[in-house]
Amino acid sequence: MPKIVVTDRLADTLKMLRVQSGKKSKDLAEYLGKTPGYVSKLEKGEIKSIELETVESIFAFLLGDNYQKTEIWEQVYASLQIKY
Repeated sequence: MPKIVVTDRLADTLKMLRVQSGKKSKDLAEYLGKTPGYVSKLEKGEIKSIELETVESIFAFLLGDNYQKTEIWEQVYASLQIKY
């Protein structure tokens, strides 16, 4: 599966969505099967690439199962940088 480059914009968007949704980073980490430190590094842009599946999982957790129908997802998806 291709990797997605974690740009500053993507990192900022993930954090903004998490905060707006009222979800804690530890809850997101648990959902992803990662550590809270991983989520922190991801939101700071310290992790340079992640799998598209992980990005989709994050959006599903934060916005619900219909996340692909949201405007924010469409904007983010259009701006994703894929790394093979």
